[in-house]
Amino acid sequence: AGADGSRDSQGFLMNRQRTTNSLNLPNGSDSPYVDIGEDHTTVADGTVTYAMWLKPDDISDNRIFGGTANNYMRIKDATTIAFVADGASAIEFTVGTIVPEQWIHVVLIKAGGDTDEMSLYINGVQNGTASNDTETSNEPFDFRYIGSIGASSSYHFRGEVDDFLEYSDVLTAAEVKRNYNAGKRSHR
Repeated sequence: AGADGSRDSQGFLMNRQRTTNSLNLPNGSDSPYVDIGEDHTTVADGTVTYAMWLKPDDISDNRIFGGTANNYMRIKDATTIAFVADGASAIEFTVGTIVPEQWIHVVLIKAGGDTDEMSLYINGVQNGTASNDTETSNEPFDFRYIGSIGASSSYHFRGEVDDFLEYSDVLTAAEVKRNYNAGKRSHR
């Protein structure tokens, strides 16, 4: 993400938006994904924030990232994003309507420690909080693949992923909004 959609690699303003810097995973038919080389693990009761721009081709069981069939995040349907850690029950966040072929900024926050609270932001706005009433919020989470839940999996993301970030702490609502505002011009 060194050059955004409004400037070229040397910093000069561009006259038209470009989308060549995103990860294109067309329709999943050729099983596209990125293997980041090793598992990234968030321990039980650990803290992590995942932020990304997504442009899904479709909105039916579209797996965004994960490590195995037991650790993943997915677009379940047009109004639901689900997160599963260590095979526990899925935490499902109800969101505004997700539209195929349109960019959305997604931020998932897992606050460890005593709260084990999870929050989801869509386009800079919080879309619900899941507390430790489900076992998923305090389970360990491993991921290694962006655009899939595993190298031999048949579950892949269909669409584009851009600016995938993992933070080892909790972003504040102001930080989430700032990141959304910084990227929305190049993701319209």
